[in-house]
Amino acid sequence: MEIKLLKFLISKLNGKKTSILLKTWFLLLVWLVLVAVIVVLLQLQQRELISNFLFLIICLGLGGVVGVGAILRMSEKQWPFILPHLSKESIENRINEIET
Repeated sequence: MEIKLLKFLISKLNGKKTSILLKTWFLLLVWLVLVAVIVVLLQLQQRELISNFLFLIICLGLGGVVGVGAILRMSEKQWPFILPHLSKESIENRINEIET
């Protein structure tokens, strides 16, 4: 597990591309899809095509997905502040130490 994390950190240190989570168009698209799904669910629930329990479970799932997305987005925003404090050489040394 440690080696996977260290290799991930090295790839993050080497890569300079911005995450899709930080792109404005992606956030707008996610919110539009979320609103469309909720509107459809409300229509289905009003016409009694789905039960109240199923409606509740789907809404809870959507809320969980939005919550996880918000946490990932915040962690991506904070990454540039953490980056200067990581030593690439130290991480590479530890990877070599584990692999030998």
